[in-house]
Amino acid sequence: MLISSRGCPHNCRFCFKVEKECRFRSVENLMAEFEELRRRGVKSIHIQDDAFTAHRSRCLEVAENLIRGRYRFDLKIRSRVDAVDGELLRKLKAAGVKQIVYGFESGSDRVLEAMGKGTTVAQNLRAAELTKAAGIGCYGEIMVGFPGETPETVEETIAFLRRAKPIIGFVPVLYPLPGTAVYEEAKKDGALRGDWDIKGPWPWIKLPWTDTYADLQAASRRIVRKIQRDPGTILYFLRRHLPALNWRAIKFLLRVVRDLHLRLRRVPPDPDWW
Repeated sequence: MLISSRGCPHNCRFCFKVEKECRFRSVENLMAEFEELRRRGVKSIHIQDDAFTAHRSRCLEVAENLIRGRYRFDLKIRSRVDAVDGELLRKLKAAGVKQIVYGFESGSDRVLEAMGKGTTVAQNLRAAELTKAAGIGCYGEIMVGFPGETPETVEETIAFLRRAKPIIGFVPVLYPLPGTAVYEEAKKDGALRGDWDIKGPWPWIKLPWTDTYADLQAASRRIVRKIQRDPGTILYFLRRHLPALNWRAIKFLLRVVRDLHLRLRRVPPDPDWW
């Protein structure tokens, strides 16, 4: 893992930023680290920046250096949906970027506006389409439970994901962090349930249509269930991952299939299998 910048130039209402300003390492400094990683035989790098593409000209310069130097890393980066375009994505692909993780957060414009994301569902969709067209794996992050979320906006998120077909994993329920706008407002309005304590569960925000935290968990599971069973999403996942499978990954997938089959039959798995 590598970090080339600190902070984020945006102010989402759920995000707690230790760094109030966005600071970038110089291209020369970053390339020196890439050179050291190549010398050590590193092949895959996850760049952990909140928004690696936020500084477009710097991002392009880094990509051009990676291409010119023939580093041939497999790179994973994070980006906002409004910070990519076709030219940049093609350059990143040539530089070795295999995966981009986007904070889509929601498939509802109403929820995105409440979050203060400064993005739209149309921009989410455009980023997914451009990323796939460039031949880069499109991964998405979604959350549920932000104030303004309703069963209808959950369905909007499902519809968006079915259309964009990014690869998604777990869909978390919003956990309001102290110091964020959403936390302070929920606490003031009396919607905050619980609070941060080393001994207790994370707090959550009660919405008008929820009675318990389990209602939000059910919404999360509904999104995951609908999307991970979507044929188009499954095919996209397989196209991205099958070519890179090794024996260790195949054994892992076989265990998953076996455990699922046994759960359906209500038979406990054998820990000594394999």
